[in-house]
Amino acid sequence: MQVGKSSLVVTLPRAWTKKANLVKGASVSVEETPSGALLVKPATVGQKKIKETIIDISRYQIIDLEKLIVARYLSGADEILLFSATPMSLETVEATKKIIRRFSGTEIIETSTKRIVIRDMIGSQPVPMTKLLNRLDNMTRNYFDGLNTGLMSANPDEFRALSGFYESDKLYLLLLKKLILASKYTDVAISLKITLGQAVVYTLVVKNLKEILEELESLISVFLGGTVLSTDHAQVIAGFLKRASEDYVNIMRAMYKDKEELILEAIRDIDTLLEEVEEFDTKVDYFEPELQQPIEDALFSIKTILRNTKANGELLLALSSE
Repeated sequence: MQVGKSSLVVTLPRAWTKKANLVKGASVSVEETPSGALLVKPATVGQKKIKETIIDISRYQIIDLEKLIVARYLSGADEILLFSATPMSLETVEATKKIIRRFSGTEIIETSTKRIVIRDMIGSQPVPMTKLLNRLDNMTRNYFDGLNTGLMSANPDEFRALSGFYESDKLYLLLLKKLILASKYTDVAISLKITLGQAVVYTLVVKNLKEILEELESLISVFLGGTVLSTDHAQVIAGFLKRASEDYVNIMRAMYKDKEELILEAIRDIDTLLEEVEEFDTKVDYFEPELQQPIEDALFSIKTILRNTKANGELLLALSSE
């Protein structure tokens, strides 16, 4: 215990401050227990004031509104005020309602002819990052499984049954918001049970997962056409996709179990598989004209999925090396 000018100063153990992700300037709370002891805790997210932001929508076109609202949401705004000096058009109000459907737990809490107030109801709640990431991972696996089933049955109706991309977009934005804040604020990182450095890495992992989901959605569009499904080429594509899904599962499984050998094995297979897909791609010009474009689109999506899966493997390897 050290002596200050008007109080006593307590030095916190280095091991505890490291575990709690506390750095110079971080806040802590001090509470007196019934026994008279002082309880020191990292400041929680719940103690933060509501962060408000204002957008003068009269300065922007409706087409830019979504980008502005998403940017403010991801920056950590709990409340977004849209206002206009003149009455808002019905088109603007409807566009705003459509935009906030992209966010989990976000509602319009006030609306008038000249202002709309959007409130994030759950963004500040402490939820372990692994729980959110696990949900996004499960959605991705469901897409892989559905696509594999549809290709094996050669039935376009199997692809129509796939749904959930809209929900995955909500979860992606929620995860991205929390990770961006965790990379800037110690207390948010604590609520997610990760370090500041891990927040940066997981942000990249989540963005790669988003791209994988988008390409799986593109594959659904290709196969809904039905043209490719009726050919022998569909089975080749199905083989590529099955291996891609296996590599994806192995890499994500390693994230939970911290097994470097699983990641390395998956990355080796991805490199081999990318070569095989590229080789098959060189033959597409010799296929029937009506098949060339949908098959090229499918192969492009598979290659993008593989590259993003490999990137996540490399990121998770970096985490396991900490």
